[in-house]
Amino acid sequence: MVSERSSLEKWGRAETCPDPVPWPADWVAWVSEAMTETELERVRRSVNRGTSFGSEAWAVQTAQDLGLEASLQPPRAATQGPGKL
Repeated sequence: MVSERSSLEKWGRAETCPDPVPWPADWVAWVSEAMTETELERVRRSVNRGTSFGSEAWAVQTAQDLGLEASLQPPRAATQGPGKL
Protein backbone atom coordinates (compact mmCIF):
# COMPACT_ATOMS: atom_id res chain seq x y z
CA MET A 1 0.00 0.00 0.00
CA VAL A 2 1.43 3.35 -1.01
CA SER A 3 0.47 6.32 1.09
CA GLU A 4 0.18 9.90 -0.12
CA ARG A 5 3.04 10.78 2.20
CA SER A 6 5.41 8.15 0.77
CA SER A 7 4.46 9.19 -2.79
CA LEU A 8 5.38 12.78 -2.00
CA GLU A 9 8.70 11.70 -0.53
CA LYS A 10 9.46 9.31 -3.42
CA TRP A 11 8.92 11.89 -6.15
CA GLY A 12 10.41 14.79 -4.21
CA ARG A 13 7.33 16.98 -4.40
CA ALA A 14 6.96 19.54 -1.65
CA GLU A 15 4.02 19.31 0.72
CA THR A 16 1.69 22.30 0.74
CA CYS A 17 1.90 22.73 4.51
CA PRO A 18 3.93 21.16 7.30
CA ASP A 19 2.43 18.47 9.52
CA PRO A 20 1.32 19.81 12.92
CA VAL A 21 3.32 17.10 14.70
CA PRO A 22 6.13 14.83 13.50
CA TRP A 23 4.99 11.48 12.10
CA PRO A 24 6.52 8.34 13.62
CA ALA A 25 9.14 6.57 11.50
CA ASP A 26 6.91 3.47 11.26
CA TRP A 27 3.81 5.47 10.29
CA VAL A 28 2.96 3.47 7.13
CA ALA A 29 3.15 0.16 9.00
CA TRP A 30 1.13 1.58 11.89
CA VAL A 31 -1.77 2.84 9.73
CA SER A 32 -1.73 -0.32 7.62
CA GLU A 33 -2.06 -2.57 10.66
CA ALA A 34 -5.36 -4.47 10.96
CA MET A 35 -7.78 -3.35 13.67
CA THR A 36 -8.86 -5.62 16.47
CA GLU A 37 -12.53 -6.61 16.62
CA THR A 38 -13.00 -4.21 19.55
CA GLU A 39 -11.46 -1.29 17.63
CA LEU A 40 -13.50 -2.10 14.55
CA GLU A 41 -16.72 -2.25 16.58
CA ARG A 42 -15.96 1.16 18.14
CA VAL A 43 -15.35 2.70 14.69
CA ARG A 44 -18.56 1.16 13.33
CA ARG A 45 -20.58 2.38 16.31
CA SER A 46 -19.17 5.88 15.90
CA VAL A 47 -19.96 5.98 12.19
CA ASN A 48 -23.44 4.47 12.55
CA ARG A 49 -24.41 6.75 15.44
CA GLY A 50 -22.69 9.85 14.09
CA THR A 51 -20.73 10.27 17.32
CA SER A 52 -17.17 11.31 18.03
CA PHE A 53 -14.48 8.66 17.86
CA GLY A 54 -11.77 8.66 20.49
CA SER A 55 -11.26 7.70 24.10
CA GLU A 56 -14.41 7.53 26.21
CA ALA A 57 -13.36 10.59 28.23
CA TRP A 58 -12.60 12.59 25.08
CA ALA A 59 -15.92 11.62 23.43
CA VAL A 60 -17.87 12.65 26.54
CA GLN A 61 -16.04 15.97 26.84
CA THR A 62 -16.46 16.71 23.12
CA ALA A 63 -20.19 15.88 23.22
CA GLN A 64 -20.62 18.16 26.24
CA ASP A 65 -18.66 20.99 24.62
CA LEU A 66 -20.82 20.76 21.49
CA GLY A 67 -24.13 20.23 23.29
CA LEU A 68 -24.48 16.73 21.84
CA GLU A 69 -24.90 14.70 25.03
CA ALA A 70 -27.89 12.86 23.53
CA SER A 71 -25.56 11.27 20.97
CA LEU A 72 -23.93 9.33 23.83
CA GLN A 73 -27.18 7.69 24.92
CA PRO A 74 -28.06 4.22 23.65
CA PRO A 75 -30.54 4.23 20.77
CA ARG A 76 -34.14 4.01 21.91
CA ALA A 77 -36.11 0.94 20.97
CA ALA A 78 -39.42 1.59 19.26
CA THR A 79 -42.16 1.36 21.88
CA GLN A 80 -45.05 1.73 19.47
CA GLY A 81 -46.14 -0.74 16.85
CA PRO A 82 -46.16 0.19 13.16
CA GLY A 83 -48.54 3.02 12.36
CA LYS A 84 -49.20 3.86 16.03
CA LEU A 85 -47.12 7.01 16.38
